[in-house]
Amino acid sequence: MHTVSKPGLLLFALWLFFGCATVSDDRSNIWYQWTGYVNLKLQVNVSSIPPGAKVYVNQQLQGTTPCTVHLEKRSNVAGDERAQISGKDELQSALQTRNTELIDKTVYTFVLVKEGFSPRKKTLVLEDYFQSKTLKHAHAYARQIDMEVNFRALY
Repeated sequence: MHTVSKPGLLLFALWLFFGCATVSDDRSNIWYQWTGYVNLKLQVNVSSIPPGAKVYVNQQLQGTTPCTVHLEKRSNVAGDERAQISGKDELQSALQTRNTELIDKTVYTFVLVKEGFSPRKKTLVLEDYFQSKTLKHAHAYARQIDMEVNFRALY
């Protein structure tokens, strides 16, 4: 009968416990393509020189300058995502995104009308103000911009 010494038994136990190789769980390294939506909110502060111009957005009166116009849209987005697991507790995971792109192009046409001047027209695409490669599904994003129209300037 072959006997194992105490130091040999200890080394064997350590080898069993720690192993000679580590097994990696690569689920957090796999990127998946996804589509979803984001909620976009754009606040447009509209002013004019001289003030008092009527502001129409897509043919709907919004107010008289200076005024604030709120544009909101649930916009479709696509990109890559993966679950980034921190530690061994899968409950503590967060989604990482990359290469996200807004699919929709929502066009708003602003027309400012001031008596004694020719109407002024400006067009903006809502999604152009929210370009990012790391948008997250179902998140809300908000921005604020200023739009000034000078009726006295020649176009």
